[in-house]
Amino acid sequence: MKKIIFVWLGIVCVGCLLIAAATQSPAPSTQESAIRDEMAVYKDMGRRLSFLMQDLVDDIQAFSRKRGIVSLQDPLSTQEGIMMQLLAEKRLEARINVRLAESDFAMAKGEDAIASATIRLEGAKQYLLILDAELELLDVALREQVANVMVLEHMMRKLNTFEKRADENERIIDTLMIESVLNRTIKSEK
Repeated sequence: MKKIIFVWLGIVCVGCLLIAAATQSPAPSTQESAIRDEMAVYKDMGRRLSFLMQDLVDDIQAFSRKRGIVSLQDPLSTQEGIMMQLLAEKRLEARINVRLAESDFAMAKGEDAIASATIRLEGAKQYLLILDAELELLDVALREQVANVMVLEHMMRKLNTFEKRADENERIIDTLMIESVLNRTIKSEK
């Protein structure tokens, strides 16, 4: 009878141990497997972000080389911008000179005065046309520079977004690694 009780107790204990092992073992391994799978997803996403960032850096460099851009400086503070401001001042003076020449022409009396006023008026108009043409060329160049800077700034913002996402991925992977180590430590202590 004692033998039967010991055997029965042994079977019950082994059964309890098996049940305890069955309920405890799969959970950590399943949890660890889930953590590994999640880490793999984030590592893959990190690799893809790295490729995207490298492609974007290559695009930025190619765009800058093609357009001859060396900085993201405000186009109005470049040599062309300063020249445009100076030409705008000269154009204002030229318009004033045209108005004065028109006034002199209107008041001119006599052939010599009219001829002199006509020459002065035509010269002032020609100078104004030259300044207008120069300003137009500079305006086109500045608009192109502004557009180029806007494109580059957009590309840089995109790159910055990718870098932030890559940093966040690394933080998530680090957190998952810590969680995995903690789970293994807790499992080994049991």
